[in-house]
Amino acid sequence: MLLFDRPFQVGDRVKFNDVYGEIISIGLRAVRINTLSDDIVTIPNSKFFTDVVSTGNAGALHMMVVTDFYVALNADIVKAKDLLYEVVVTSRYVFLKKAVKIVMSETAIAERLAVKLTAKAYVLDVHYEKDFQTDIVARTELLFKKHQIERPSSIII
Repeated sequence: MLLFDRPFQVGDRVKFNDVYGEIISIGLRAVRINTLSDDIVTIPNSKFFTDVVSTGNAGALHMMVVTDFYVALNADIVKAKDLLYEVVVTSRYVFLKKAVKIVMSETAIAERLAVKLTAKAYVLDVHYEKDFQTDIVARTELLFKKHQIERPSSIII
């Protein structure tokens, strides 16, 4: 059934239960996934009829990567949003033919309110997913420090 329905294909990044990785083969009895920690996981095809599977790229080379950042409520959130946007669009891994979005919301961190900035952008190639995420986290940290963007404080117990 998987061979005819094609909910995913070889090369797709998928999440199935607690397994996340790249489909490396679709056989008559099982699907093999190479996880990001380089484990090969074999899942019987019958599992895909009853459980949910999500694909991050649906056959495309590019894929959306979502990364969260947190700043203190009293931080300059407009500046933080602008800096994060600048970091994302200047990453060498970003796919700029798709929109880059920075979404803000309030959330609780360590029992205190904070502002959550969610960067949503497409990576050029699914194989650069973690490189892209590492790049934007490292460069955002540096810019937030340089521009004195306050981070949420933690409670010491």
